Amino acid sequence: MADSNDTIYRHWYILQWIPRYPRKIDTATLHRRLEERGFTVTMRSVQRDLQKLEPLFSLQCDEENKPFGWSFPKEGVGFEFPSMSLEAALTLRLMVDYASPLLPRTTLRYLAAHVDRADKALELSSGFSRWVESVRVIPQGQPQLAPEVNEEVLATVYAGLFEGRCLELAYLKPQDAEPRLYTAHPLGLVVRDRMLYLVCTFWSYTDVVHIAVHRIRAATMLEEARRVPEGFDLDALIASGALSFLVEAAPIALDLRVTAPLHRMLEESPLGEDQVITPGEDGRFRVQVTVPYTKKLQGWILGSGALVEVCGPASLREAIVAEVRAMAGRYLTEAGA
Repeated sequence: MADSNDTIYRHWYILQWIPRYPRKIDTATLHRRLEERGFTVTMRSVQRDLQKLEPLFSLQCDEENKPFGWSFPKEGVGFEFPSMSLEAALTLRLMVDYASPLLPRTTLRYLAAHVDRADKALELSSGFSRWVESVRVIPQGQPQLAPEVNEEVLATVYAGLFEGRCLELAYLKPQDAEPRLYTAHPLGLVVRDRMLYLVCTFWSYTDVVHIAVHRIRAATMLEEARRVPEGFDLDALIASGALSFLVEAAPIALDLRVTAPLHRMLEESPLGEDQVITPGEDGRFRVQVTVPYTKKLQGWILGSGALVEVCGPASLREAIVAEVRAMAGRYLTEAGA
């Protein structure tokens, strides 16, 4: 007869792994994960466990669509132990308030039940509630609505990352009329400017790319394990500027002349670790720093208008000059020139 403590731990793990609908997990995956954690258990035992837990935790089993799988109902809290503390409730509430301008609404729906629990916990303490009422986050740049992401696609992408397995994606490029099929090795998810990107490689290639998740029309998780390129590091990839549309592969020695308002902002929030600011004779300030040369950098310079002048490198200055001339051509008429 199995040890009662062993059974309790097994049930605890099973409940932790069961996702919320529309995501689901099959019995075979639960069995494999239990074995990986040292449990000696048969598939039949896992099935009996699920049957016992089903009425206690309102579990639901999809027996119509393969692969069959178990999930918690779409609405409701699911399983969590121990109960949420006030500190955890405040952290979750503020995190969601901060993330809501950045993440697609479909992503936030997965947290809805837990946020409700956090709000109920905060209602018990007026002091914590006042913190929530007194803190706000203003997004940087022009506010935009996040594109809609298919919930089933997002759930499959999450599962592929969690399981370390390949994905078959029906991806619609902006210039295409119909989606094309790709076999992707998922490496990470990144949120940038309210859009969610999947970092991955395709087929047997080792080039790391990023694709917009909202353009994925369908996704299927495959049995094949993903391959991670040697030396891959998500943080290093982000730091390189690759997800901000690199213009040049190597970082550049940026040389700017900025006016007082921008100088104060850059002193408080530098462009890089090696940034140096020195006063100039014309009342402006010289800013020197090493940064990735990206489209995002170009956009920031153009958005700063007359507050900044690019002195180097020459390639960036020429690109800004060309863009300013093109903009002037759009706006200036012969009568107003």
